[in-house]
Amino acid sequence: MPAAKGKSGIALGALLMVAAPLIIHYEGNVPHTYADVNGVATVCAGETGPDVKWGMKLTMEQCLARLDKRLAIEWGKFEPCIHRPITINQAAALASWEWNVGVTAACHSSLVRKLNEGQPPAVWCGDLLRWTYSGGRKLKGLVARRQGEYALCVQP
Repeated sequence: MPAAKGKSGIALGALLMVAAPLIIHYEGNVPHTYADVNGVATVCAGETGPDVKWGMKLTMEQCLARLDKRLAIEWGKFEPCIHRPITINQAAALASWEWNVGVTAACHSSLVRKLNEGQPPAVWCGDLLRWTYSGGRKLKGLVARRQGEYALCVQP
């Protein structure tokens, strides 16, 4: 049976293979809780939320399993916002970006609006470069991440 695909045309298994290493590259993969740049409890590949508790200790294998599971959930929430076919590289860049900014911000962004209007990737992928602030501060790490996501997004 072929892999299920949404409106974006991307199969989840293919997305996980490309997006998970990209997310780990930018987030790291820390198997215990630590404070992110804003002091939020974080574990593994930048994972936050109500199930992330201070003092957690996991194995790298547990972190990878959590990443695959959460990435599938996040993509399941975000992918319905995309109404046009995209490439696997574009999907991976968007999944990394959405992982970092959250589904609500991503779905309501000018980037997704431009994508859905059918503007060329050079235009809507370029909006990734605007998302470089956290807590009101421009962060070098986010600048580098967005440049990497943009480069992947505009690849044929």
